[in-house]
Amino acid sequence: MAHQHIKGPTVPDAGDRIIESIDKMVSTSGLVRAVATTDEARNIVKAAQAAGNGPTAGNPMYFLVHNLLLSSAGETAGGLPVLRPSMTVDFATANSTVSGVVELNAGDYKKLCDARIEARPYQRVAFAIGSLWGVNATAQQYTDLEVWMNGIKGRSRLGSWDDSTSAHCLGVIPANTVPDCSMWLLGAGPNGTKVTVSADDWSKLSVLAFPCPAL
Repeated sequence: MAHQHIKGPTVPDAGDRIIESIDKMVSTSGLVRAVATTDEARNIVKAAQAAGNGPTAGNPMYFLVHNLLLSSAGETAGGLPVLRPSMTVDFATANSTVSGVVELNAGDYKKLCDARIEARPYQRVAFAIGSLWGVNATAQQYTDLEVWMNGIKGRSRLGSWDDSTSAHCLGVIPANTVPDCSMWLLGAGPNGTKVTVSADDWSKLSVLAFPCPAL
């Protein structure tokens, strides 16, 4: 009766049929197969599935396509096997939901938007950048733009001399944590803020999250 080796493959025990055991051991060994195209990789996955030996989450198939490592866990989309890069970069973008005139007392906040990325079972480093088009009501007023991510803040100032600004922040997102990414206006002047802002491609929040080693 075969058993699972500590490194993953199913290996034979004494008395097992050797030919059948070799096939099972190779099928569970997590080997990387070099292919020329993603279509070739998908065809191999489909052939394995048709033979009843397709990849699963616990026993994926790996492919090397021009030095890009891909894996298949048996998922499909549009009738085709899904191939995932070994390093998945998550990203999201969201336009501001606020437009027109915004009035804030000194120290008050107004949320412009959220950018949502799902949790992953590994630690990531994330970079968020927010951009704003806006015009302060008078030259004596100014407005701060802030980007928040899991307690980390980045800030920039919209002064009387321009009509756009951007803010960014960089932070580590723990495993199994949804990045809480949002963009805000802050009433920064001593007498508060009155500013006209847009809710289009001029004012948006974008987030990128990359796998990173434990720190």
